[in-house]
Amino acid sequence: MLTVALLFSTAAQPHVPAINWDLYEPGVIHTSIALTDKGARVLYAVSVPQLKAGGYGDYTGFLSVAVDGIVLRSGESRCDVSGSAVWHDAARASYNFELSYDCHAEHETLYIVDNLFRGSDYLNRVSIHLDFNTLRAEINDGEREIEIPVGYLLWERGWTLPVTLPAIERPKKPIMDYFKQGFEHVVGGYDHLAFLFGVILLVVRLRDLALLVTAFTLAHSITLTLAALDVIAIPVRLAEAAIAFSIIYIGFENLLNLRHRGMRGTLQRRWVTTFLFGLIHGFGFSYQLREIGLPQESMVPALLLFNLGVEAGQLAVVVAPFLLLRWCIERLHYRMWPELVGSTAVILLGMNWFYLRVVPV
Repeated sequence: MLTVALLFSTAAQPHVPAINWDLYEPGVIHTSIALTDKGARVLYAVSVPQLKAGGYGDYTGFLSVAVDGIVLRSGESRCDVSGSAVWHDAARASYNFELSYDCHAEHETLYIVDNLFRGSDYLNRVSIHLDFNTLRAEINDGEREIEIPVGYLLWERGWTLPVTLPAIERPKKPIMDYFKQGFEHVVGGYDHLAFLFGVILLVVRLRDLALLVTAFTLAHSITLTLAALDVIAIPVRLAEAAIAFSIIYIGFENLLNLRHRGMRGTLQRRWVTTFLFGLIHGFGFSYQLREIGLPQESMVPALLLFNLGVEAGQLAVVVAPFLLLRWCIERLHYRMWPELVGSTAVILLGMNWFYLRVVPV
């Protein structure tokens, strides 16, 4: 094992691991480690694109991996993870993973091993806080382990380690941002828009439109809330594939009804189909909410505002297209062609998304 050269800097700062955001580089892992006399606290910052590119799906899946993947050894004894937490840093589109370690004995030589992510371009900038001093090192794909002679450094420089560390101050997200995030997710969520467009293509009356949108809203609100609170969960790839299937299904159902105009019963029961598929779409909304992170102190208001934002986004993207579509149909000689072309486009989009989400890259 190669001992990594360490650079020292001194600053009057508390014994709290804090990422030096002045040195932050997107696409680079940043790790900050603060030592106590018999333990450590690690703050591990990973960008959202890195999580997705690494195949970890969302932050909850990665947190369990990080517990096993970031190894601290004090001498020959492996430090045990005694606590973990995660929060989202929207300003840098990254997640901060906080891990607490119990090393059971005073540090002599500390080994830091990073087994997370793989690739020739991997780079992890590490800061180690000793007393009021910071040691800096780098981990890359060729050298995954750092050796720090903690006992010698403390003795030589007369440094001391605290017994405990104060809590990390986490950035607070303005509560109204959750409404904005919900709104933007619908407006920018092309799969949700395609499904809603397919649903309203054959709708004639505003009353029916209101029923369908209400059914969709109630359904996705249920699964969105349960998934965001970690009550239920399904794999991201499975949920995304099911969302794509819902788009294909609704498009074919439209074509079937266009061919057999007398089969109005299917359309009259469409609120049931919309509700059932809305449950699946709720998982899609929840992944966005999980990326943002829920504030523990105001979880219910944040959930409510995100749901309201989603509802406002739906109304913004459904009502105007519905009115425009009905206006066009009433003035066309062949009144079925917008419904025919629209349903075919919905099916093709759904098939494309389904293929992309099912077939491994």
